Amino acid sequence: MIQSISSHKKKLYILTLFVCLGLLYNCSSVNKTTASKTTQKIDKKTENESLNIDLSLANQLRKVAGVSVQGNGMGAIIFIRGKSSINMKSDPLFLINDQIINGGYSAVYNMLDPRDIIEIEVLKNANETSPFGVRGANGVIKITTK
Repeated sequence: MIQSISSHKKKLYILTLFVCLGLLYNCSSVNKTTASKTTQKIDKKTENESLNIDLSLANQLRKVAGVSVQGNGMGAIIFIRGKSSINMKSDPLFLINDQIINGGYSAVYNMLDPRDIIEIEVLKNANETSPFGVRGANGVIKITTK
């Protein structure tokens, strides 16, 4: 009877060890895949090179993977990760020099000279947009100017 209990404990210990090692391996591989950033940056070239390029903000955003731009000018509609709601607004949150801009793309279009843009950063991942709460649920577009 004593030998059967100890062999049972050994088997249980080995099984527990394999389960723990499997969990540790899976957790480490999940962290590696989810840790990749989805931030896309567009850096403007020097002034002379940018003269031949259409400088509009909408055209710069069209170059970013995962960003969809419909239309041109002040009436353009910007989506990050596609349209996510039928009835609610799905506009991303815009930041200019880390200041939240209310009014969506049309407000940014009226406030900003595209030649002053140094960098555009698009945050798409929930981890990246979480500091902005519900307002960042549809993505965040951070614009840095001169």
